[in-house]
Amino acid sequence: MLTVQNLFKHPCFAGAYLAAGSGGMDRTVEWASTVEILDDLRKVQEGELVITTAYGWGCNTWAPDKVVLMLVQRKAAALAVQLGIYLEKLPRVVIEEADRLRFPVIIIPEHLTFREISIAIAEGRALQAREDKPVYHTDVPDFSAQEIKNDLAVYKAVSRLGIQNCREMLESVLGRLMRYDRAHKAALIDTLAVYLEENCNINLTARRMGLHRHTVRYRINKIMEITGRDPDKYYERLDFEFALLVRKVYDK
Repeated sequence: MLTVQNLFKHPCFAGAYLAAGSGGMDRTVEWASTVEILDDLRKVQEGELVITTAYGWGCNTWAPDKVVLMLVQRKAAALAVQLGIYLEKLPRVVIEEADRLRFPVIIIPEHLTFREISIAIAEGRALQAREDKPVYHTDVPDFSAQEIKNDLAVYKAVSRLGIQNCREMLESVLGRLMRYDRAHKAALIDTLAVYLEENCNINLTARRMGLHRHTVRYRINKIMEITGRDPDKYYERLDFEFALLVRKVYDK
């Protein structure tokens, strides 16, 4: 069982800090999700680490204290907030409510991506399945932050799964999309990669690519139509993440 406490020890969280809810660090983490529009909180599932830029906080429908209560009711694992984009400071009411309900609220740096957090969770769950002890240690070479940064984790995964299996997975997930890009001189693969790196945030993706947000939304819908996968769904997003990494390394 991977807990918030154990996940928080992963090197990718080096620049993060716990803002509130220290009494709930033993909550179980199953996967992660990103939330741009807070109505999506109704879709949060048990064990999710919810990542948000706090877009929409302060509106009448979603007062910050209601966000914490909703996540507790949905049995989420914790809330990870990226400050500096839409919110400069965590509201006092969020801290007080999180402490009262023993629900962890973590402040994460702007550079920390959904991909890095997803890898951290996958690593943590794999290691935790092997042995019941703290899952991250600086002397374990298999899962270092530098390795993730350099995509060496992909080489290890491919060596274990086999190059042919990984190529088949790449074809299954991105094959039609790659052919569409070549035939139409489109940039759907690039858009998908940036969208995932920006934690599935339409506004940040548009800003980074110099596009209108409606153009990004159109491209994401086109990606969903072509691939039959939704990057906003956790397991389908993992398919995209791994396929993009395999393509980067083996499909030059």
